[in-house]
Formats: sequence, C-alpha cells, structure tokens
Amino acid sequence: MTLLTSAETAALLGIKPNTLEIWRGKGKGPDFVKLGTAKQCPVRYEPTEVTRYLREQSFASTSAYSPAANSTVKLQTCGSV
Repeated sequence: MTLLTSAETAALLGIKPNTLEIWRGKGKGPDFVKLGTAKQCPVRYEPTEVTRYLREQSFASTSAYSPAANSTVKLQTCGSV
C-alpha cells in the first residue's frame, strides 16, 4: 500500500502542508493515518481517501453547495482556515 506524506498530499490539493495540520486538528480534510500514538509519529494519507475527499468537494453548479441547496452543508473558507 502506498501512503502519501503531508507534503505530497498538500501538493495534490494545492495547499500548504501546515493547512493539513490545521485541518486535522479541526476534523476537516481527507482522512489520515497516524503511524503510532506518540505526538512525533508521522501522519500519512491513503490516495483513495484523498480522491474521496476531492469528490466530496465537487459540484455541478455554484448553487449545489449553497446553504439553500442543503441546510446540512456548512460552508467554510478554502485553503487555510
């Protein structure tokens, strides 16, 4: 199984690696794998999870992600938080 580093994942998403760190703390972004329980243990991303996350961010029109289109969708700023 191939796992992506935070830097590789950030590059795929077009964001900074520390944005992924912020997202992890807030429960945003693609699901990740923590390789151990210690704070210094690395974090990795499965390519399929990154793809799934991107698909969830895809819309056919701008009205598809508006609050009126789906009241359960919480709009957030893009990139860094």
